[in-house]
Amino acid sequence: MIADYFVCRHQQLNVPALYDPRGEHSYTNGFSTVALIALIAGVIPSLPGFMVQVNLINGAGLSPFLIGLYNYAWFVGFGLAFAIYFTLRKLAPNS
Repeated sequence: MIADYFVCRHQQLNVPALYDPRGEHSYTNGFSTVALIALIAGVIPSLPGFMVQVNLINGAGLSPFLIGLYNYAWFVGFGLAFAIYFTLRKLAPNS
């Protein structure tokens, strides 16, 4: 949402289109595939560290770098999702 509002739309929203089922803010079955891809890509790098933290897996076989990413999950996830969303939105503006 931050990438879309601040970077892609330059803080300008078409308010009537927000309520139009076929407006510029409508997506495939009500979901933005670009946003879902960006969300998943932002979560994936932190999953190994999270799974070690909650004792779902043993961290002995994992890279310490991957486990350490969990400590910066908000920043890593935000930055990665932001960049992927922005890039995909430029490549597929109506997805």
